[in-house]
Amino acid sequence: MLAKPEPFVKPDMIFSVSDASALLKNVVETAFPEIRIRGELSQITLASSGHMYMTIKDTNAAINAIIWRGTPVNFKLEDGIEVIVTGRFTTYPARSNYQIIINSIEMAGVGAILKMLEERKQKLAKEGLFDTAKKKPLPKFPQTIGVVTSPTGAAFQDIQNRLRERFPVHVLLYTG
Repeated sequence: MLAKPEPFVKPDMIFSVSDASALLKNVVETAFPEIRIRGELSQITLASSGHMYMTIKDTNAAINAIIWRGTPVNFKLEDGIEVIVTGRFTTYPARSNYQIIINSIEMAGVGAILKMLEERKQKLAKEGLFDTAKKKPLPKFPQTIGVVTSPTGAAFQDIQNRLRERFPVHVLLYTG
């Protein structure tokens, strides 16, 4: 456990509610400019704004968490999964609470990732996607190639030029 800091507010000082909230916000944000926390997700809510609100918890405590719209999340967030989040603490004076603003999130440990992959594999197997009877043989030379990229980028032009020179095929462009 870390050492407890010495207090700098004296008992005879009187603050307005706004000043006390601002002081607390300053202390929290200065002390925790970046922190990594491991815990289990719960109460995940996707707001109409695109922001995600949730709780990260363990057996003894819970912390509110926010992922702003546009923050990359590379897997589906679900209640009960164990994650490691990196972010910064901040306070919300209107409700007198604190939360962590998450700027990155990852699954905790190899076990969690393997569990997710195994569940996905079982789901796909139930759909019959691994049945050998349904598999089609791959052609030696494809007739059509799909490319996922920007239509205006140099990469797409390079791909088309190389294919035209070496292996003329129909190219489908998907821009997302």
